[in-house]
Amino acid sequence: MKAVFIGSVAVLLLGHLAMPWLMGNVWLTAFFLLVFFTPFNILEACLPTLISRIAPPDAKGTAIGVFSSVQFFGTFLGAAAGGFLYERWDSAGVAVFDIGLLAVWLLLALGMIVPATLSKRVYTIPELDREQAASLTADLQTLPGVHKARVIANERAAYLEVDSAAFDEQNVLKLIAGEP
Repeated sequence: MKAVFIGSVAVLLLGHLAMPWLMGNVWLTAFFLLVFFTPFNILEACLPTLISRIAPPDAKGTAIGVFSSVQFFGTFLGAAAGGFLYERWDSAGVAVFDIGLLAVWLLLALGMIVPATLSKRVYTIPELDREQAASLTADLQTLPGVHKARVIANERAAYLEVDSAAFDEQNVLKLIAGEP
């Protein structure tokens, strides 16, 4: 994921750096558009995925909503800035500004820490009171591979987010069954 993300930003940057030489005729312009829109579409899919992976489970919808709002505000702001730059310095001003932003983005992306790929598991649990549910949650949270655990007694369910590489389901089943 990180390599694809960084590669996409790098291709956007390279495309913008090559733009003056790719705008000579219709075929070169078409090639530039291909170079631009390929990584653009990849990033369009990657960014919401990253947001949903790093957001807390009970705030994923809010996080995606905020992301979408900021994205549309950024589109407005980018269009306004592009218009201002074009009026003052023609297309070269827009290209230089874009190159600067893309270079900063690439530098930030190089230091990015990719969140772990987690899968969600749901288990049916026996009837528990609140204290037992809290105890089971704490015990589940200590198991290898479990990143988040939430037990809801009145639903008789345990919700886990796990890293499948380090997760052993037998440990969970033993805890739920009350085995040591």
